[in-house]
Amino acid sequence: MRIANLVYDGDYKKAQYCLQQARQKRKIHHTTVRLRDYGRPFDLLSGFRISKPEHEYFTTEACDLFPNVEWLRGYDVQPELRPDAQAGRMFLELDMNTEKKETIREKFKNYKKHCDPAKDILLVVVHDADWPSRSEKRVENLMKWGDSVGEFAAYITLEALKKDPLKASWRDGSGSGITMGTILGKKPG
Repeated sequence: MRIANLVYDGDYKKAQYCLQQARQKRKIHHTTVRLRDYGRPFDLLSGFRISKPEHEYFTTEACDLFPNVEWLRGYDVQPELRPDAQAGRMFLELDMNTEKKETIREKFKNYKKHCDPAKDILLVVVHDADWPSRSEKRVENLMKWGDSVGEFAAYITLEALKKDPLKASWRDGSGSGITMGTILGKKPG
């Protein structure tokens, strides 16, 4: 039984016991992350070892904006692409303004090699935790560097996405604004 179902049903004691058992059997990994110099730290639980807790936190935050989408994470994603999250043929990459231009270009070339522009979509969500105002400039840079995936990529800042996930204006490879409904409508299935 899934722990989330137990919590939803109000059986907190059994949920806590199941969580403790999963941690002891190393099916769930736990880490604590403090996102700012103040406030309480957050607990992160994951089915895989967390090497970059802040990145995982914000990726989870982006995925949670679409509650009806079943995102795969960690070891469950397509191994040759290794996106941060995957839902069917939709791939999500969270950029935190930490990777260099060459690394980004290599990652995009890999998507171009393994994806079909008619069926796949690459969603790039940008979040600069230290300077959110730099996120928009990073989107522009990623669009330039990602010319190889321009036909099936869409870009947005996490801040813009949080305001209204379904109506937020993503930018396609040409820089035009499109909504999530338009993105999903372009792809078959």
